[in-house]
Amino acid sequence: MRNPYTRLEPFLALPVAAAAALLLPETLPVSTVFRHAGVVMLLQSLVRDVYLLASGRAAAAGGTPRRGWFLCVESALGLGLVMQGLLLSALGTQARVALPPASWALAVLMWWVVGYAVRDVVFEVRRDPDHLNLLIGPRA
Repeated sequence: MRNPYTRLEPFLALPVAAAAALLLPETLPVSTVFRHAGVVMLLQSLVRDVYLLASGRAAAAGGTPRRGWFLCVESALGLGLVMQGLLLSALGTQARVALPPASWALAVLMWWVVGYAVRDVVFEVRRDPDHLNLLIGPRA
């Protein structure tokens, strides 16, 4: 679904990457990198969803809402990374990541592109006793 925000969102990566270059120290614990990456992805998704709700586009998307167990890939990635970061912190991991500011900016920029690329991808969670016959790919 194309809307004004999805056309603007790729360009928002630039100020976010610049902020990362200015605010992040050159060395961070691995657990913090994981948590920050998860938070960036969750915030990116949250801003998009708030825009859709505020603009009324969510209701105007058309069609009858589908019921089921669905999970947004973007949220799954973000929550997974936050949980991994918390687990690494709890385990007392001492590993650190050292990058110059330009590399942090590039990493954030690339991560933003990943979030933008999976913005419309959703997992459907359901029971299927014959799951060996499922094919992975787009529906025909």
